[in-house]
Amino acid sequence: MALIILAHPDFGKSVANKAIIEALQNSNLNTEIRNICNLYPDYKIDVKAEQDALLRHQTIIFQYPIYWYNMPAILKLWFDTVFEYQFAYGSKGDKLKDKTFVPSFTVGAPESEYTTLGSHHFRVLEFCKNLEQTAYYAQMINCF
Repeated sequence: MALIILAHPDFGKSVANKAIIEALQNSNLNTEIRNICNLYPDYKIDVKAEQDALLRHQTIIFQYPIYWYNMPAILKLWFDTVFEYQFAYGSKGDKLKDKTFVPSFTVGAPESEYTTLGSHHFRVLEFCKNLEQTAYYAQMINCF
């Protein structure tokens, strides 16, 4: 069973993220979707509930749009509070070890714009080093 952390601040107006979530919901895959924007509109994240959800699953998928070359603020806060010391890292912080970390995001532009010659000047994966390091630091299997 896979856990999907959905972090789209305006999911109702989404095209790509909505299509991805609908495809997953209509598939035979066994998933739990946690729309953190709906769960925490006040940004007061229930750390225990989120950690419990992480512990229930082997595969964790982070679904969100890239905003100004980064994740939405609520997802950054989610990582800051949920991936805490002695849970995701530290001498006893091995709770996520060997779980699969899957970033799944949309960029709102064609691939051709994400090259050294394109209007965004960098390849998309160059904006994802923080995700790669997070997975590494939490001892997760990263899917980059």
